[in-house]
Order: sequence, then structure tokens, then C-alpha cells
Amino acid sequence: HPLSSFLGPWKTSFVRRPSRVQRRADGSEEGSFEELIQETQGLWNVIREGDFLDPTKISERRIVVMSTARLTELCGFPFVGMAALQKSSMMSRVADGLSPFANDEPVAMGGKVFQVMGDVVWPSLQVSMLVLAAISLTLLLSDEMQRVQLSVMGIDVEELRRRRLATLALITAALAIMIAPLQFAAF
Repeated sequence: HPLSSFLGPWKTSFVRRPSRVQRRADGSEEGSFEELIQETQGLWNVIREGDFLDPTKISERRIVVMSTARLTELCGFPFVGMAALQKSSMMSRVADGLSPFANDEPVAMGGKVFQVMGDVVWPSLQVSMLVLAAISLTLLLSDEMQRVQLSVMGIDVEELRRRRLATLALITAALAIMIAPLQFAAF
């Protein structure tokens, strides 16, 4: 790829996609956790310095677009896992005749009694996940509308689309798990 020299440490992650984990000359592995940490630190440095906001610095914009796509895709997996674990815990507690949430304290405000976890925190988490799904969809649509500009910047638009779709699917799955009623959540 002619623009791969601009990517620096991100070259192996985005210019060519390794089909399996490969050993480098220094003994580290491509696709390893250390590489993810390095990528996150590199992204943080670019964002902190604000260079990606300069229209003349295309390489920094490319790094931000591709790194955020990869990191958001990877963050989708824990969302689904945590939602599934929490929902299964809630189902187990309800099956035992308990409140869906452990240590759910009743609070009286304005003459009404409500449960903090069940009536405030859990619905807030559901709304937050809905907002994340909306942001993910917006990014996907924005990337689709800017395909030509992104490809001119040297971004693999097909890889970017795949990552954005995977992120949207994972966040939507987590949201579906979270909003499913307890009696229908056992799938």
C-alpha cells in the first residue's frame, strides 16, 4: 500500500489484515494485547495533541478514524458479555423469588417509593446503550457518505465498513439483551 508509511505502528493493523497471530522479529505477536495498548496510547497522543483537527495532516486523521473503528469494535464484545451476565443474574434471582437486583435499596421521594437499581440505574444504562447504538449508526452512515474522501485519505473503506457494522451489531445485541423482559430473555 503506497500510503502505509504514514501509519507507523498502525501499519500492520490496518494496511494488511493478518489472518492469524504472527511472530515479529522482536518476539512479540501481531494482534496481541500489547499492540492494542500501543494503539490506544498512540490514538490518545494524536487526540491530546489535536493534530487530527488540522486539515493538512491527513495521516493523523487516518489514524483517528481507523483506530477508533477498531477500538469500538473491540469494546462491543464486553458490552454484550456484561449485558448477558447481568440479564442471566437477574433471571436467576427472579426465578428464586428475589428482586432482579441484589442490594436494591428502596428510596422514598415525593411520596413515591422506587428501587434505585431497578427504577433508575438500569433504565439509565438502557438509554445509554440506545445512545451508543444511535452514535454507531450515525458513524456508519457518515462513513458511507464519505467513502470517496476516506479512500483518498488511504483508508481501507471495506475494512472500515466491516468494523462499523460489527460494532453496530454488537451494541444492538447488547441493547436487545438489556431491554428484553426477564421471561423472554432466556434465549
